[in-house]
Amino acid sequence: MTETASYDPVPDLAKLLCTAQRQPSPLGGLTVPLERLREALDLPWLPYPDEAEAALRKALAPGASGGEDPEPGTAGWLHDQLSSQPRDRKIIMARDAEGNGYSPLAGIEEGMYSATSTWSGEIYGTPEDVAAEPGEWTPAPDDAERVIVLGPVN
Repeated sequence: MTETASYDPVPDLAKLLCTAQRQPSPLGGLTVPLERLREALDLPWLPYPDEAEAALRKALAPGASGGEDPEPGTAGWLHDQLSSQPRDRKIIMARDAEGNGYSPLAGIEEGMYSATSTWSGEIYGTPEDVAAEPGEWTPAPDDAERVIVLGPVN
């Protein structure tokens, strides 16, 4: 039995990027997405496929978006953890680190977090919330940072 090599899309994508830069009309609806890809990867104008392929490989290498993996507990870290999961996979939250209970994720919102210890803190409304609904929100202390708050069903 012979093994088949897996397909490497980078050379073909490099050729498409170069073609889109020189002759946008033959690619029709692909021109705008390819240009957005080039901009998102911060690639210069690349007229030659070999240059485009080298630049794509560098931009797509692990850790290329800043050289280091995101810090655990940040939006970048969570994004990396979830990016390989099916979009319809449910998210369940643990009540605590020991797994003493679980609840499905019910919502997400932005807030201001002020730590009261290394494992706990308080959430306050964002400055925009406080301004939009005076009296409804307590302004956050000066040490608070803007965060994403995930809320469980129960």
